[in-house]
Amino acid sequence: MKAIGQRFLHDKQGASLVTYVLILPIFLLLVLGAYEVWRLIAVKQSLYLGTYRAARYLAQNPGDVNGTEAWLRWELDRSFTGNSAGLQPLDRTGLTGLGCGDPFTIRAVLDVPWTVDIPYLPLQNVRFVEQHSGRVECAPYRGWTLPEPKEGHTY
Repeated sequence: MKAIGQRFLHDKQGASLVTYVLILPIFLLLVLGAYEVWRLIAVKQSLYLGTYRAARYLAQNPGDVNGTEAWLRWELDRSFTGNSAGLQPLDRTGLTGLGCGDPFTIRAVLDVPWTVDIPYLPLQNVRFVEQHSGRVECAPYRGWTLPEPKEGHTY
């Protein structure tokens, strides 16, 4: 009986498998957590770019607040998640009746439209808030047009 116990104590054949089994769950948690964080950063960046483009559009077309919101939604829809469902309606306070040189601020609030699942980090309702300020441009310009996705074109 003692000889069998001695044989198992000195046998090294299963050591790699045991190490792999112990490390694999930790590695998977890190990889999946990093993917979720990357998704959140991508949505935050799309919201930032969307508010920038919306502010730029409003600076050149001060009477078109609906077009401003369209730019914001377009940027979120073309992001890798392809979803502007969590975007709250644009706060239109101070965006109407703008004249030459008037300051304005675009403020967008986005509730992330999926459940964020980062291991050991309980995030329930993730909300991003982004704002850009600008002034209405007075110089002659060509103006921007509303974004129209082309058939079969991926952005």
